[in-house]
Amino acid sequence: MNNSMRAWAGEAFWVAFGIFASVMALLAGTRFLTHLLSTEQYGRLALAVSLSTLAVQVFGEPIGKTAVRFYSQWCQDGKPAGFVQSLVKSLSKAGGYIVFLCAAGLVAGAYSQSVPGGYFVVITGTFAILLVFNRVGLALEDAARKRRFRGIIQGGFEVLRFGFAVGLIFILARPDAETVLSGFVLA
Repeated sequence: MNNSMRAWAGEAFWVAFGIFASVMALLAGTRFLTHLLSTEQYGRLALAVSLSTLAVQVFGEPIGKTAVRFYSQWCQDGKPAGFVQSLVKSLSKAGGYIVFLCAAGLVAGAYSQSVPGGYFVVITGTFAILLVFNRVGLALEDAARKRRFRGIIQGGFEVLRFGFAVGLIFILARPDAETVLSGFVLA
């Protein structure tokens, strides 16, 4: 086997490892959480995860795809500092928009009982911001072709996310969406 095939096989292994570990952690974690949370609390958790995923799709994906597209060009031009500055500016704007939406949610919660409480809005916003940063970080690892690191981080994140969530439920004896989201944020 020549060196290029060996390198390709190594990269394929780490990509597969990251995906497999993520899926297994997601399946096991979901099973634990559906068992530990009431239907109402699991619904609140699903709402928070859906809103955070929406933030990733609206903010993280475009920034991540742009980072992948222009990473090598900026590095070839010898301007990685400019690339990082542009990336930080984009992430700051995305974080600002999410904070603005959370503030709107907090204001709406003051006037309506149908909007979840303040801590729920804040922890969901924090989780959304961290997921956006995570998505852009994974895109940079893809652009830099750091497959091993990406696979370990991708798989480790899901394992830690559900591990912290379940652990906090047992430690605090509070099986609710806020506890789970706090575990997700800690991970």
